[in-house]
Amino acid sequence: MAAMTQLLSPPPTKIVAVHVSYRSRATQRGVLPSFPSYFLKPPSALAASGDAIERPPGCGLLAFEGEVALVIGTRASRVHRDAAWGHVAWVTAANDFAVYDLRYADRGGNVRSKGIDRLTPLGPRLLDAGEIDPGQLRLRTWTNGKLAQDAKVGEELLFGFEDMIADLTRLMTLEPGDVILTGTPAGSTVVEPGDLVEVEVTDGDVTTGRLQTLAEFTQVSTATLAYQLRRRGLNGLTMDGLRSTRPDRPMVGFARTLRYLPLREDLSARYGAGMNAQKQAVEQIRPGEVLVIDARGETTAGTIGDILALRAQTRGAAGIVTDGAIRDAARLAALDIPTYHAAVHPAVLGRRHVPWECGVTVACAGVTVQPGDLVVGDGDGVVVFPPAQTVAERITAMTEASAVIADRVPFLPGTGSARLDETLELTAAAAELGADAALVITPYYARPTQEGLFQWYATVAQQNPGLPIVVYNVPSRTAVDIAPETIARLRRRFDNIVGVKETTRDFEHFSRVLQVCGRDTLVWSGIELLCLPLLALGGVGFVSAVANLAPAAVAQMYELWTAGEHDKARDIHYELHPLVDVIFIETNPAPAKWVLQQAGLLESAHVRPPLAAVSSTGQQRITELLQAGASMLGPPLDRLTG
Repeated sequence: MAAMTQLLSPPPTKIVAVHVSYRSRATQRGVLPSFPSYFLKPPSALAASGDAIERPPGCGLLAFEGEVALVIGTRASRVHRDAAWGHVAWVTAANDFAVYDLRYADRGGNVRSKGIDRLTPLGPRLLDAGEIDPGQLRLRTWTNGKLAQDAKVGEELLFGFEDMIADLTRLMTLEPGDVILTGTPAGSTVVEPGDLVEVEVTDGDVTTGRLQTLAEFTQVSTATLAYQLRRRGLNGLTMDGLRSTRPDRPMVGFARTLRYLPLREDLSARYGAGMNAQKQAVEQIRPGEVLVIDARGETTAGTIGDILALRAQTRGAAGIVTDGAIRDAARLAALDIPTYHAAVHPAVLGRRHVPWECGVTVACAGVTVQPGDLVVGDGDGVVVFPPAQTVAERITAMTEASAVIADRVPFLPGTGSARLDETLELTAAAAELGADAALVITPYYARPTQEGLFQWYATVAQQNPGLPIVVYNVPSRTAVDIAPETIARLRRRFDNIVGVKETTRDFEHFSRVLQVCGRDTLVWSGIELLCLPLLALGGVGFVSAVANLAPAAVAQMYELWTAGEHDKARDIHYELHPLVDVIFIETNPAPAKWVLQQAGLLESAHVRPPLAAVSSTGQQRITELLQAGASMLGPPLDRLTG
């Protein structure tokens, strides 16, 4: 083995990546290639194990791809496959991250989606190619500790490493330090901010170690975020009186809460010993979460020390926040994990506190925090983000929409939330407003099992028997994917669960929903460029974001297809591509709101934190794309291209 730093000495002149090389991946895509195909990546794309990956501003679809990386040791040109392995110096683990938002703009070239600086981590250790058997390698990838990819390389590869090297060197010279990314097996998917992805390559007991990467937000200061919150009338979300053990390290994560009560000796004896609430919270914490401790502002006893903080760090926590004191301050400051605190005190927890419960709503440093709230911290302090809209705001929005629609078209409001009580309140409100159906998203953040999802939707359906329910499946945003079998089970049990909005790029998933759940299941697409293809499978329509810009064209595409004018519908599908790129040039709905404001249809293009207004670069690119899609625009948006 060798140190990671040797990868860059000599530095690579190029990175060559294989498109599809594993049988499982090819089967997933429905095409078995007869020969390998490749694309190039710049050397600036490389990163090291432990580096945080920042998705570009406005992009939401960051996907991992665990791979075996080969590092060339000696110059190779027109090499026979029998001699190819001798030119490989090292083997290591790689994560060939891709930003799916940029795929369409690449048109297959992957320059934008995979060539981004520091998007491809390698390591952490190198295996000497001369001391391993490439046919016995095993590649595994985990997301947040759960196995996502597992491939025996010698059995799954469609093209051997020797074949790849021989094929490439027929036309190009591989220089010492060049890297070959040899493809990924099935199991790659989108990750969310704060997710921990680990990749490992092994040959028996010999291992690269786990290549660890944390998916992060592009950093915005808490001062900027607090200002944006105040603009929305949210003044109670900035924590007071806290300082960080690591002000140099920003913190972003979802809240896992812990509550302490004032000391009462009999309760302390009963609840403070053994696996108490404090230890439970630490042992339950997931990668990317922030432990938020409600200590009532009491600063005359420690609320957490170095041992449990180290345990939280080991489990992947993004940070710790307490409005009480910390113990072992010097040791805490030596850890990588930032701990925000109100004071330092040598006394143990039991002097003032009883660790009472975890996973509940708490008050910390003047802010009410619920499990799953987004917590952001830097050298200035800590800011908490609640769900994007309150229940009252959402009901107001539904009421106004219902009045405008006035039964002219079907009314399908979204009533889902991460909390069941909010979902039930919103769905009941929709029924009272005369909604034709309710669109209920899968509960985000919690990552429930399929049984949990069944029970969730069963409760919604039972309490709203007269209202049709449409399941909303969007795994890239919720971190949970409802299986076709679960939808079928719900359909058999509840007559008012009528269909599903599928926002997944897995076309096979669409087909299986219709096959498993029955062809009478109403299936809508939430992916713009799969709207037309889904109709061919038997889908009933689509929920279209681009229809905000080109409603007539989108409606015409649907009407032409249902009338049998498939070629004409297909023409519109392709002409809409530039407008689809407009919608997702940065995080939706910011681009659409900016365009509609420019056309005079909206007074403001404001979006709530943590979203940001469209950048100047994004605005310029949107203007170019509107020109390319001008034929699809009607008044008043057509004036923007004149």
